Amino acid sequence: MAMESIRESREAEKLTEKRKRQILEAAIEVFAEKGYNGAKTKEIAERAGVSEGTVFKYFKTKKDILLSLLNTSTIDTLNQMVLEAESEGKDLQEVLELLLRKYAAFVKDNFELMKLIFYESQFHKDLRIGLLQKVYKKILRLFEDLISQKIKKGEFRQVDPKVAVRAFIGMVMATLLWVKMMSPEEGNIIDEEKLIHQFIDIFFNGIRKK
Repeated sequence: MAMESIRESREAEKLTEKRKRQILEAAIEVFAEKGYNGAKTKEIAERAGVSEGTVFKYFKTKKDILLSLLNTSTIDTLNQMVLEAESEGKDLQEVLELLLRKYAAFVKDNFELMKLIFYESQFHKDLRIGLLQKVYKKILRLFEDLISQKIKKGEFRQVDPKVAVRAFIGMVMATLLWVKMMSPEEGNIIDEEKLIHQFIDIFFNGIRKK
């Protein structure tokens, strides 16, 4: 009886995760098409192939669905990028190249989700704070520490690490999103590896001590 109960419990957990994943994937599509404000939970339910009652069984409100997008494998993947960069890359340039390759691939595979999160974070403070706290603080800390080390060694000019990191991240994120959003045709012909090398070259030639 105990084993059967455990098995039933595991099956229930699997079903719960499956339903949540269905709803979140449907929400990304509906939000991307109609925007957060224009989307209805009924439409999300229809796209997910479940009843609206099932949606509310797992998510209390539409806002909960939006915030849950930060609690899925998306955040785990982004955090894993940082951990791998810390463990695999020893030099700042190696770390940046590794992280850029992973981030470019992630944006390419999850473009609608990333576009949605960045756009809606302008209007939802809790979403913005969640994104900053769960992901970007770790990236900022990692790069600030590495740049500070380079400055102390005399390899980089005396710059503010906080400003330098934000300038680099802004350049990368803006370019990748611009290519995908504003010039999708151009994005299909741009060599990602060449783009990454250009990012690194521009950044290092600007910050390296002459």
